[in-house]
Amino acid sequence: MRRTKSEIYLHFVWRTWRSEPLLTPEIERAVHRCIEQQACEMGCDILAVGGMPDHVHLVVKMPSKIAPAEIAKRVKGVSSTFARAQLMHGEPFGWQERYAVFSITPRHIQRVIDYVNNQKQHHANGSLLSVLEEADEETPNSNLNNSAAREGV
Repeated sequence: MRRTKSEIYLHFVWRTWRSEPLLTPEIERAVHRCIEQQACEMGCDILAVGGMPDHVHLVVKMPSKIAPAEIAKRVKGVSSTFARAQLMHGEPFGWQERYAVFSITPRHIQRVIDYVNNQKQHHANGSLLSVLEEADEETPNSNLNNSAAREGV
């Protein structure tokens, strides 16, 4: 019997609350593993997880039966609850409400995986790809104004 074939690759980026450096070396790996576990439970194949003390990148191959917004909501919710309860022992920890998600063509997936896996190196030597670091969108009015300015309107 034939099955539906889907290859949907997504790159998520989100920030800690107020972009505080909450992902300390002591808890970073545990938080990343929690993110991986939750995404796996949702049917995603984990391709990369990385980040810095103030943000996280997650690259997945996702199933067609779930929306990207649901992945972000559940992964962020479970991981922040885990960090507060298990790692921070009630100390403040959380994610900003916003996030960014980008689709990735199969042709570019390895480049994005490599970028995420080498986050600390990219931040240290300034070789950041700004489009892959955006964790949210500008307000609609500023996007409109920026677009108009670029197009000479």
